[in-house]
Amino acid sequence: MIWLAGIRGYQPSKFNASKHRERMGDPPPQRERRSSGMAEAEVVPTKQLVAVLRRWADQSKDGNALYNLAENVGMDQAFVRRILSEKSKHTALRTADKLLTGMGLGYLLSNGEIDVIPNPKWSMEHFINFMEERGCV
Repeated sequence: MIWLAGIRGYQPSKFNASKHRERMGDPPPQRERRSSGMAEAEVVPTKQLVAVLRRWADQSKDGNALYNLAENVGMDQAFVRRILSEKSKHTALRTADKLLTGMGLGYLLSNGEIDVIPNPKWSMEHFINFMEERGCV
């Protein structure tokens, strides 16, 4: 049997990666859990969030301000690009809060400049039950 794990440049395939991790004692990779949008009770309109992000980036002297922000708050740059392209109408409140807090603009959610609305993918009954369970209504 040829032992390849010691050879420089060895990459286990997707079929034997778990066995390779067991042999080498590496912990499994941890991925950031992303929701489909159905998990969040409250969302913000992506258009409003993008306007704030772009205004903040224009005022910044750094050309890569938004991507540096993504790194600082622990988000993937591709995820930030997806938000900036406005591929979805709404963005999860948790995501918007992370970005705005990283920019020092977290107050925009509480003062009403960026609307926080119930998730339109949820039924109103489901939303009300969810909020009642948490004592918000």
